Amino acid sequence: MKARTVIVVSAIFLVVLVCGYLVAANVNLLPETASTRGELVKRLFNFMLGAATVVFVLVEGLLVYSVLRFRRRAGDETEGALIHGNTSLEVFWTAIPALLVVVMVVYSFRVLSASEAAADKPMVVEVIGRQFAWEFHYPEQGLTPSDLH
Repeated sequence: MKARTVIVVSAIFLVVLVCGYLVAANVNLLPETASTRGELVKRLFNFMLGAATVVFVLVEGLLVYSVLRFRRRAGDETEGALIHGNTSLEVFWTAIPALLVVVMVVYSFRVLSASEAAADKPMVVEVIGRQFAWEFHYPEQGLTPSDLH
């Protein structure tokens, strides 16, 4: 591979990574968080959105490049060259997505574990189930649902 091609591809890859990070950091698709657990989920969502943006832009960029670079030229009626598989490329495009999935699974598990951990001082809510209604009492603050509205 030519050195110029490697430099151009590396530069494009870095630009795409920066774009993915900017999307994850600046796009606010979720409502305002109302708890500490909500902030964890929001960061996880933004990370996954950024990763998906990077993958989408890379795949679409490679698709457009391939369509333009390898299209059939006018008047060319010859058969294309017979190409055999490239093992290095196949390992690369299998390992990178697998690694990305593992990172997302580990991060998601950490968020889930942190979300399910009991708080230092949990709020105890007394709930009474009636035939057609629920009744909530918040004994720590002495509040009833009507006080909250």
